[in-house]
Amino acid sequence: AEKEVRALVWEKPTASLDGQPRWMLGRLREAQGRLEDAAVEYDRATAADPNAAHVPAALLRLAAVDLQLGRKDAARAALARCVKEFPEAVESDAARRELEKIR
Repeated sequence: AEKEVRALVWEKPTASLDGQPRWMLGRLREAQGRLEDAAVEYDRATAADPNAAHVPAALLRLAAVDLQLGRKDAARAALARCVKEFPEAVESDAARRELEKIR
């Protein structure tokens, strides 16, 4: 899967501008247990196009990875951003619940 995602970045460089390939790489890294790398990819995915459809989910996954790495402040920041910037997104409900748990 990683090979295909990297190929997407090379074959369709404009796709990387919206961060979707970075989101996919983050999911792969997380599944591989490479949490630091996953956090980097999720962060890149949210920075590439802050208003893209995948950003709320990327922020939620970033927060989950940060929690696993013991970075509660970073997790809170990602969750708060999800709630603030995407209040209508499905992920915002989960972000609100998670924020209540880690306050």
